[in-house]
Amino acid sequence: MSMKRVLAAFMGVTLMVGNGPVSVMAADVAAESSAETAIVNLETQGRTNPIGVDAQQPAFSWQMQSGEIGAAQKSYQIVVQDPEGNVVWDSGVVESSKSNEIEYEGSGLTPATKYSWTVTVTDNNDNTIQSENATFETGLMDTSTASWDGAKWIGAGELQLDAASKAVFNITADVQVAEGSNAASFILGADDFRLENKVFNSEMQEGENYVRVELDLSGVDANGGAKINAYRMGYAKDDDPSTPFFTIEDDEDLNTLITDKNKNEAHTINIFCTASTLTITVDGTKVGDDILVNTMENGNTFPNLNSVGFAANAGDTATFTNYKIENGGRYATGTLLDAETGATYSIFDGMDGVTVDGNTITVNGGDAGVLGYADPSYAAAPMVRTDFEAKSEIESARLYLTAQGIYDFYINGQEVAPDEWFNPGSTEYDSILAYNSYDVTDYLQTGENAMGAILGEGWWTGMTTFECLNNNYYGDQPALMAKLVVNYTDGSSDVVVTDDGSWTYYNDGPVRLASLFQGERYDATKEAAVEGWTEAGYDDSAWTASSEIETRKQFADYQLVSRYDDPVHVIRTNDVKEALGETKEGSDSYIYDMGENVSGVPVITIPEEYAKPGETLTVRFAEILYPELDEYTSEGVDGMLMVENYRTAMVTDFYTMKEGENVFSPDLTFHGYRYIEITGLDEELPADCIKMQVLSSLDASAEYESSNELTNQLFTNITNSTTSNYISIPTDCPQRDERMGWTGDAQIYALSGSYVADTYNLMRQWMDTVRADCGETGMSSQYCPAFVTYDLEADDKIPHNGQSFGITWNCLVVTIPYNLYMQTGKLDIVKDNIDNIYAYVDHLASTPMTYKDENGDKQEDARLTGETGTLCDHLSRIPTDGVMLGNVLYINCLDQAAVLADAMGDTEKAQSYRETAATAREAWNEFFIDPDTGKTKNTKGEIQDTQASYATPLRFHVVSDENLEKVLENYNASIAEASGEDSDGMPIVPYTLTTGFNATGNLLNALSDYGLNDTAYKLFESTDYASWLYPVTQGATSIWERWNGYTNELGFNGNNSMNSFNHYSLGAVYEWMVAYQLGIKADESQPGYQHFILQPTVGGDFTEAKGSYDSVYGTIKSGWTAADGVMTSYDVTVPANTSATLYLPVSGDVTACDGVTIMGAAQYNSIETQQMELVAGTYHFEVTDGNVTVTAA
Repeated sequence: MSMKRVLAAFMGVTLMVGNGPVSVMAADVAAESSAETAIVNLETQGRTNPIGVDAQQPAFSWQMQSGEIGAAQKSYQIVVQDPEGNVVWDSGVVESSKSNEIEYEGSGLTPATKYSWTVTVTDNNDNTIQSENATFETGLMDTSTASWDGAKWIGAGELQLDAASKAVFNITADVQVAEGSNAASFILGADDFRLENKVFNSEMQEGENYVRVELDLSGVDANGGAKINAYRMGYAKDDDPSTPFFTIEDDEDLNTLITDKNKNEAHTINIFCTASTLTITVDGTKVGDDILVNTMENGNTFPNLNSVGFAANAGDTATFTNYKIENGGRYATGTLLDAETGATYSIFDGMDGVTVDGNTITVNGGDAGVLGYADPSYAAAPMVRTDFEAKSEIESARLYLTAQGIYDFYINGQEVAPDEWFNPGSTEYDSILAYNSYDVTDYLQTGENAMGAILGEGWWTGMTTFECLNNNYYGDQPALMAKLVVNYTDGSSDVVVTDDGSWTYYNDGPVRLASLFQGERYDATKEAAVEGWTEAGYDDSAWTASSEIETRKQFADYQLVSRYDDPVHVIRTNDVKEALGETKEGSDSYIYDMGENVSGVPVITIPEEYAKPGETLTVRFAEILYPELDEYTSEGVDGMLMVENYRTAMVTDFYTMKEGENVFSPDLTFHGYRYIEITGLDEELPADCIKMQVLSSLDASAEYESSNELTNQLFTNITNSTTSNYISIPTDCPQRDERMGWTGDAQIYALSGSYVADTYNLMRQWMDTVRADCGETGMSSQYCPAFVTYDLEADDKIPHNGQSFGITWNCLVVTIPYNLYMQTGKLDIVKDNIDNIYAYVDHLASTPMTYKDENGDKQEDARLTGETGTLCDHLSRIPTDGVMLGNVLYINCLDQAAVLADAMGDTEKAQSYRETAATAREAWNEFFIDPDTGKTKNTKGEIQDTQASYATPLRFHVVSDENLEKVLENYNASIAEASGEDSDGMPIVPYTLTTGFNATGNLLNALSDYGLNDTAYKLFESTDYASWLYPVTQGATSIWERWNGYTNELGFNGNNSMNSFNHYSLGAVYEWMVAYQLGIKADESQPGYQHFILQPTVGGDFTEAKGSYDSVYGTIKSGWTAADGVMTSYDVTVPANTSATLYLPVSGDVTACDGVTIMGAAQYNSIETQQMELVAGTYHFEVTDGNVTVTAA
């Protein structure tokens, strides 16, 4: 079977001036340059030659590439042609330097049509430059299913069960204890692989394991007395299979339901298991308290379903009628096993003491008692296929695909787009479902053809959130919808669509489990049965007609859209950094360090001499190992994988080997990990047999290097956490049972992330989901998709009213469009969201802040908002009042909404917001600052004096001029004189951080904006706990969720289960690293970097810092050297067709060169600078004794 095996590939006149503005024009000497100018990087809708453009007015962009000083575009002319060469739009010569987001203004575009376009640019020297040809192809341009020619959602006609990974389920039976017998027992959670090898669990358990739930009638009399006993074997060190660890007794409901009179009648017992908890109902009534099975005090689920069965004590007999296992959770439906479903009762055949007769199972304890169990796993990931004929010579072919779930699709034995993963990606499926378009001309042949797909759970079904009750939230199984259009050279065409007549499915293929959270189970011994299954002539007589899969009514009113962004793909391949050897002596488990904590999947090559056909490898993953600290060595877990922080996500792959060399590379799942452990071979695989395909939706483009190796690693960590957490949507973490679109994380990091990579299309796509989850107030959910609770039986569409922890989360509806507009100059994201922005800001403004006055009476202040929420500076070391900080964000939302309203031409709205912001600023300073000391106050009027209480209002320029000096003094002292203990009792020392989600990204900006660069650099360079560099000193290769995720003194600080080591939010410091240290910053008066600000900031012990940012107009490079905190040189590249204002931190004279206009001395960010205007070019500034000499490259 084909699987993804794609490995990621690896000048003249100068003037001496002081303070006066002097211009040296480049145009006069540009003709002397021999540098070649070209028009490059042509994009449509932000993508190169895209297929599947649904926009009626797609936007075009290009870049100018030139070595000429001052090279600029004077005009452009775009010509768009249809496939026949007819011009559908000629823009004419447009006198403009703009080369970004030029909207198509021609005649209406036709669906499923390939257009070509070119742009002719005239530069500022009247040279004409012609671009190469670019293309774009429209999609179906119809959000309904009408254009899919009757295609149906198809899939398997039955459900699939992988019992080892099933964490939410119901077991039900009518249990009748025979006269003279006392008890009957269910067995579940048996043969859990995690408890059969001591290195797979933190309790170091190894051996037989199961959970037994017993209906005990031995004490029933006239007063009741029935019990439910829970026994546990092999789960914890003190487990005794003969002694209950939990008993439900003296329960009023149970005593009423089971009496002395009816005890030997049938009673319906239901066991509902979710997240380690068993809930028991008898005859439809819940009895007793829930039973917690997992004693490990972490989020891992024990038991999973695993093997099931029965037990009876000696001399007892009982019958279990209508025994069944069902999907569990609020939304999961369907029977997984009963007498005729799934693996059926045949799994109990031959079990001691167990007989099956129709739908009745009798268990006889005999003389010694019986206990038996079997694996109910059944079927595999659905495989669907069809054959079709191409009747004549093929001109072209297009394939349109979508899934409820994810897919791998094949035509004639070849995988379509093997470099794309997890399509169609994550959206809010009740509103938006994406589809993908492919040119498959080269896959087809005249005559007989075949095509098919393997379907995975993706984000549609299975476990997709931290709440197990959301299991199967959108549906119980994956489904595929496809449309293939074949165009022939004679002008005719054929259409092949998914239906339940010509397509078949197979339920016994190699992919036994395909879950993003739980992992992938692959059985290579099953490959032979499906060899050639996507080729014409394959014998599919063992296959069954595909079934039409009905979409739940709550999700049936969706729009089909072509995604804006690129699919998830392999961005590089990592080798093993170090083979760490056997996990524990005798475990036959071997750990490999892949060198960095990122998102990906393994590629494991098992040479023939290592392979044992039919035996299964267990492949586990971890971000970190248990360290050699007393807490862990005393338990014997040191050196083992720490998987408690994966919580309910099992994150385990299984591979059953076939004959010969084997290669295992799962492609319908992904994991967040650094360490991989392989169990199941007699000896350790060589390190070169193991690779890691690193996955992301983004390719990082940023560069950063400095004289401080720790900050260089910090940059790498930031990049790793960025790419790891942009997997179809921006997520909080890539490893545990969340991986969700948390809005707080996203808005905090959005600006920093946009410096790392081109995030525009991905964020624009995700903001469609955010809007779908907002209510009339514009309030977002705390995560999007929102997984709003709904009634499975109701006919109403799911209500989306926004639900959030607070403004730190839901202000993203303003801040993300604003920041991406500033970074790119693209208005599409503003147009998409402007109505929601207005609704949200107006809602904030209409909800007054409430507080209690000195008499304890409730008061209101309508100048400030009361919609700040319950959580603000999340995970801070010292708490700060959320209403105070939240109102700073409210004012910032007003400021940003005013800018966006102006961009949309709504000047009245913009002015209204500015007036409201001015009033709110005045009220904030009045309410939250003590005028005598300049210290901040909380809502109660108490002095607060935290880093967060100053950083956030200073960063967003909320502090009034009257209060500014004292506030800055207090802010500086909160860092330089930090002391005491934090909320965890850890000491706070000077130049360390005490902030959390809300304020951490604001700390350094708030210092540098006001000239406090000495403090900024001391804070940035600190390696004490807590600081940005502290995790780096601990070997971190990504950004942590918590400051105290790990410390040398306390290990994981008791946070084993809620502790991500790959969370980008605290990496928001990267914005400062680029915008201040390197000095590359958007000009907010001219969004999009056609003109930008350069403000390089020297400081600390740094002797060098350099890096780059890929703007929409080209790559900007900035770097400096320094000695003793004073700049000695500066190098910058200003891309062609752009210009920049430079504030160089020097005070002496400047000797300029072509392309530089010296504006003179200027105070900028409260420091003395020389201001210069730079046209396009590469420049070197040599600084000697404060004087500057500029040369052009």
